[in-house]
Amino acid sequence: MKLPINFLKIKYLAGLVLGPISLLYGIVVWTRNKFFDAGLLKIYEPLYPVISVGNITTGGTGKTPFCMMLAKFFLDRGIPVVYISRGYGRQSRGLRRVDPTTTARISGDEPLMVSRRVPGLLVLVSAQRAKALEKAKATLERPFLSIMDDAFQHRRVKPILNIVLLAERDLEPPRLLLPAGRLREPLKSLQRAHALIVTKEMTGRYTEKLFREFPEKPIFKGNVCIEGFFKYSDSVFHKEIPYRKFYVFCGIGYPEHFLNDLKNFGTVIGKRIFADHHWYSETDVREILTEFDLLSIENKILVTTEKDLVRLEELSEFPVLLGRRPLFIARSSFIFKDKNERHRFFEFISSSTGLKTLLGTTPKND
Repeated sequence: MKLPINFLKIKYLAGLVLGPISLLYGIVVWTRNKFFDAGLLKIYEPLYPVISVGNITTGGTGKTPFCMMLAKFFLDRGIPVVYISRGYGRQSRGLRRVDPTTTARISGDEPLMVSRRVPGLLVLVSAQRAKALEKAKATLERPFLSIMDDAFQHRRVKPILNIVLLAERDLEPPRLLLPAGRLREPLKSLQRAHALIVTKEMTGRYTEKLFREFPEKPIFKGNVCIEGFFKYSDSVFHKEIPYRKFYVFCGIGYPEHFLNDLKNFGTVIGKRIFADHHWYSETDVREILTEFDLLSIENKILVTTEKDLVRLEELSEFPVLLGRRPLFIARSSFIFKDKNERHRFFEFISSSTGLKTLLGTTPKND
């Protein structure tokens, strides 16, 4: 899929206008990394294994679904797992333990979603990941694995594995640093990663270029895909739904991918897109519902994501405003490109120093 020429022109124009600020930002990033590399900034070395899952851009690569898949893999093998996030967008401070009854404003939307999706997982939010690891050690009192979400730039904790997810679109030129582009760090920072995972592949052209740029790195392919829906009114899960006309609203990273995925289930007849982690207001909901009501189409339904749902629940008026309108929540999960790719990845995981003791034996690739 080729990006529209208008979009590319906008990207280059942004580079010209915001380039000087990006240059200053790049100097700060370079200096900080050099300080860590030289040992001038303190790095916490945890007692038990930590896997860092992150990206090199501003989001929308599928990190959190990937973390859930990884957590389930280890939990299924009887290994205690801790999920640690800073809790982006939360309106609380300090270290917090998250459970399914926590509110999104306390935990952040993604940690709450993870807590609900993965039973048996200890979920902690803290800007200081080392404190969260100490809390986990005191809570579990036995060996465990920690998964740190969105932690590639969080270098104050030493992981045994640094896994970085990249959407293929972010590999297209011009590769610009913030704020002119989407890169948090120059692409060469991927040298710190132990494995790369390309998601949301379009043509594969830039993925192949990544293989050439980092020939020594294990590179895997996967994606975040809708696995089904559950109805807001009764929480019954459906692999498929009989309704094929969707009015979609969401506030997530890279919503275009979600909208394209929905085409496998029906037709998008209307949409309202918000910024990632958007907190819905009563006005937002009223406008969404008005637009939906004005569509003179039979068998239409409202569709949003699980991540949006936990934020909608913060609005006490939402159930009343929604009324009897049909709302379905799309459930998405991370899957590898094929069984062979999944097998390769978990072979890589099982052979990693520090995980062998926890795993005991080579894990099954089910």
